[in-house]
Amino acid sequence: MPHQRRELMGDLLLSDFQIAQQKVGAHQLELERKSAAITEMQKELERRQGQIQAAEQKAADAHANLCAVAEAARATKQSAAALEGRLEDGANKMAELMGRVLFAERRMK
Repeated sequence: MPHQRRELMGDLLLSDFQIAQQKVGAHQLELERKSAAITEMQKELERRQGQIQAAEQKAADAHANLCAVAEAARATKQSAAALEGRLEDGANKMAELMGRVLFAERRMK
């Protein structure tokens, strides 16, 4: 009887061990599945970070272009103001010359 009891205890221990092995195997599969999911998430994160960096670079380029356009606009405005002043001076000189011509014509009559 003690021999049968030992066999029964051994069978129970073996059964418990096999159940534990199955649980460990299931947990290992679950860990592998989660690890694969994490790897996919990391790849997606890297892809999105690349997109963000590209968008940031485009924004920086656009800002630099806008600054260049604003500077060109300021320079154009200054040039236009200078040209307007020169035109005004030219118109004043023309008016003065016309006045002299009229005066000279009157004196000649």
